Amino acid sequence: MDEMVDGEIRNGKMKPEEGVTVKLNGPNGIEVCGLNNGATAPEELSIAQSGLCSLRGFPEMPSLIKLDLSNNSLEDGLEHLLGCPNLNMLNLSGNRFKDLKALEPLKKLTNLKVLHLNGCDLTRSLHYRCKVAEMLPQIEYLDSYSRTCVSCDGTEESERYFDDDDTDQYGPSDDSDGVEGGEEEGKDEDDELDEDDDDEEEDDDDDDDDEEEDESLSDSEEELEAQKDDDDSEEDNEAYFDRNRGIKRKFDEESEI
Repeated sequence: MDEMVDGEIRNGKMKPEEGVTVKLNGPNGIEVCGLNNGATAPEELSIAQSGLCSLRGFPEMPSLIKLDLSNNSLEDGLEHLLGCPNLNMLNLSGNRFKDLKALEPLKKLTNLKVLHLNGCDLTRSLHYRCKVAEMLPQIEYLDSYSRTCVSCDGTEESERYFDDDDTDQYGPSDDSDGVEGGEEEGKDEDDELDEDDDDEEEDDDDDDDDEEEDESLSDSEEELEAQKDDDDSEEDNEAYFDRNRGIKRKFDEESEI
């Protein structure tokens, strides 16, 4: 930071008396010097990759709009940024924030629109973006993804916070599970349709078998009736011949007499 300020002084962009110096005091926090010596308060400040582990002592800077604290060792202490009410963009990527509770002080930074949390421990939890946006409704961009709706209860398909599906180095999110679940559900529906088709085919086969059986029975009945008619006809013929033989025998007997 000192080198950046010295460079601006050499280039004539900042007078020596306007220089702002940032001192890191390890676990004792941070010290920004020069703000009370007539220096112009900065609108942008970067303290990235500085081994910073505490924000204790962070000064009030109402003019600060962008603050980069990425790739440090911060776990909490965001309440020390409340002296920057106009903060619009905050980069906390690559720090050690473990849960949403550590981010609660940001609720009071109502002008905060852009927040970066990539690489923080809390991003390992599923749907963390959804939970962060629910807690910080003023956020419009989280990890470079824009808000797309205002609810996260899952009652409607469109109720999701950000365009991304949380798929990163920590593995697929619940959204991917939702897709897989949708595929499995679709597969189940297809299986049910196939089963219905099989049932209909079996019913059709049963109907065909019944029809064939009915036809077979009808044929058998017709054959029985035809055979019965033949038997009746044979009996009638025998009776006719017997009657004729009787008449002839009687005629012969009368002739002999």
